[in-house]
Amino acid sequence: GIGVQEWFRKNQRSWQMAVLSDAELAKSIRQGELSPVYLLYGKETYQLQKHLSALIRKTVGKQSSCFNLQQFDGSRVTVAEIIDAAEAYPVMAEKKCVTVSSLDLEKLPEKDFNALKELVKDPPPDTVLIFHYTGNEIDLKKSSKQKSFLGLIEKSGTVTEFKFLSQSQLEKVLLDTAAKSGCKLSPYLACYLIDRCGDSLSVLLTEMEKLCCFVGDGEITKENVDMLTAKTVESSAFDLAKAILKREYERSFHILSELLYQRLEPLAIMGALNMSFSDLYKAAIAKAGQIPVSTVIQDFNYKGRDFRIKNAFRDVSAVSVGQLRQCIAILSEADLKLKSSRTDDRTIMEMVIAKMITVKEARIR
Repeated sequence: GIGVQEWFRKNQRSWQMAVLSDAELAKSIRQGELSPVYLLYGKETYQLQKHLSALIRKTVGKQSSCFNLQQFDGSRVTVAEIIDAAEAYPVMAEKKCVTVSSLDLEKLPEKDFNALKELVKDPPPDTVLIFHYTGNEIDLKKSSKQKSFLGLIEKSGTVTEFKFLSQSQLEKVLLDTAAKSGCKLSPYLACYLIDRCGDSLSVLLTEMEKLCCFVGDGEITKENVDMLTAKTVESSAFDLAKAILKREYERSFHILSELLYQRLEPLAIMGALNMSFSDLYKAAIAKAGQIPVSTVIQDFNYKGRDFRIKNAFRDVSAVSVGQLRQCIAILSEADLKLKSSRTDDRTIMEMVIAKMITVKEARIR
């Protein structure tokens, strides 16, 4: 017959191999159904870190400095160290936990990558091994190594991608947070806060904490939001795009001055402005063709950031497609100048805004 350890591994694997949503992962952690190996990745870093902490606590308890927790920085650790840590027995406990952050698989020699694959194919049953990546560190379309590694963990453990929450989900989180803090927040202001501060849950919860502390058990107002919260560069760039299209000369230059005062890189401002005009252009084309916003969200992968295109649909009515095309062409030329010209960056950006404000109406072609 087979050994006890081998039997345990085979039976453990039979029910734990899975691709789980964040909600399903949370449920499995609460129920104590731990996989031997995990891959956690995605752009919603707050949720990822929250679930990573929950996994660690469930495995080794609240003593984060105990002998049975080893946490490695993927940029410094060797594959041999990961294997040694994973295969070491826990100290006076049923399980130990090993975490590895941001391991660059592309830089691993083939020998090391193959050794790592063998580890995740047959992970030790008394270790919970967690690989985690945040933001844009994983690109399954470009990296065959990442794709094959994810596939192996799907078979032997659990994979969860943490995506940005949809606008409705974010609004619910904000309304619930306000209610738990004993203050009041209207659905309109929840939506306004997302438009202003972006879709990062971590940022939004930080802003909500400030607002709730300020108003106590009172009601959060728009004036409170404007006074206490910081606008993202994307939100400011969208306001700048709207001011340009409305030919609001003074307001356009005021917004640009505010962005430069924040010491933001001109290329970052230009990138955000390009993104805003791209959203507006897609919305204008879709409206001209009577294409619903839901189709644009799906076709251009706005899921989780649907407020961007919804706002574009809302604000593009009085703008012609021709006007947007000319503005995008001007932005394209400006991007090249910022990267290659010796002209002062602020001067280039001011000239760009002036050119776009004076764009003449053009018929849709």
